[in-house]
Amino acid sequence: MAGKRKQRSRTKWMFRFGTGCIGLIVVFVLVSSCVGTPAYYSEKYSPIDRAPKPVRTGAAMKPVRQTEGHTCGFCALSAVYVAYGLDPEAGPTSL
Repeated sequence: MAGKRKQRSRTKWMFRFGTGCIGLIVVFVLVSSCVGTPAYYSEKYSPIDRAPKPVRTGAAMKPVRQTEGHTCGFCALSAVYVAYGLDPEAGPTSL
């Protein structure tokens, strides 16, 4: 009886130890991949080298007439494109 009890106790201890190790490994992986290194944050929040240049603002928005019931998003974006001097019908261009 004493041998079986000792074996069960040892098995419980090994299970708890293994579970604890796996838990620590999971926490370490999550912290190291989600939080980031201090170098990442020092570069991310460091001041910029030069002052940003102001960009050209758009002209006054002119409403675009919606002729179909499902084109409200397209009409809104078309008005923004026209205000900034872009062609809303032009395809995507590479920068």
